[in-house]
Amino acid sequence: MNRRTSKNAALCGLLGALALAILSLGGLIPIATFCAPALSGIVILIAAAECGLRQGWLLYLAVALLSPLLVPERETAFVFVCFLGYYPLLKVWLERVRPRLLRGVLKMAVFNGGIGLAYWFLLVLFPVPQPEGAAETAARAATVLLLVLGNVTFWVYDLALVRVLWLYNQKLRYRLHR
Repeated sequence: MNRRTSKNAALCGLLGALALAILSLGGLIPIATFCAPALSGIVILIAAAECGLRQGWLLYLAVALLSPLLVPERETAFVFVCFLGYYPLLKVWLERVRPRLLRGVLKMAVFNGGIGLAYWFLLVLFPVPQPEGAAETAARAATVLLLVLGNVTFWVYDLALVRVLWLYNQKLRYRLHR
């Protein structure tokens, strides 16, 4: 193993531990249920920027396997595994898709499919009683509203990934390599 490979392995190990630590905070701070997986996804993206996309995918796989076991908040772990962990890496490929409309449709399909899969797993593993009557109608309306707000938030996150990667490349990367 040469020096470069050793440095990349050590850096990916540290960034993986950081991603798991951030995911664990999702259970401690109530609002961090969705913020923690988003930040952990950014950590995975930085690992891919430093060590290569292949290493980024391997790091995602390692954190995705460990997070359901180590993260106390199951919702945080499943949102990371099913969407926010791999999306920053998949975004590299999605940005090459032309035309823009097709790229936007693919991004929306990935988001809605990933979030739908995460909550399907949660409801299968941890079932909750179904509401009846007026509560059922209110629950459906709340679900639709949350899905619409989730889609809007996804586009903000998509734009934030571009900005964070630019900031990292322009401002932070140089300081870390000194």
